Amino acid sequence: MRGILMEARATPAAAARKERPDPDWVRGRCPICGEEVVSNCYYVGGKGYIIVWECWASLGETGACDYRRVL
Repeated sequence: MRGILMEARATPAAAARKERPDPDWVRGRCPICGEEVVSNCYYVGGKGYIIVWECWASLGETGACDYRRVL
């Protein structure tokens, strides 16, 4: 039953690309679309690294969601 619920919540963008994020990067579910929220690290010149939690559906060429949280 759980697999059916997970499949029903998947966005079309995520369904189009079959890969899923590494479970170690997942930080929860997106409050907007329900996809996984993953932790990414970005270097900002002169400042250092920042950690950003981003919706999995927002990554890639066809970003379907714009949820981001900078920590």
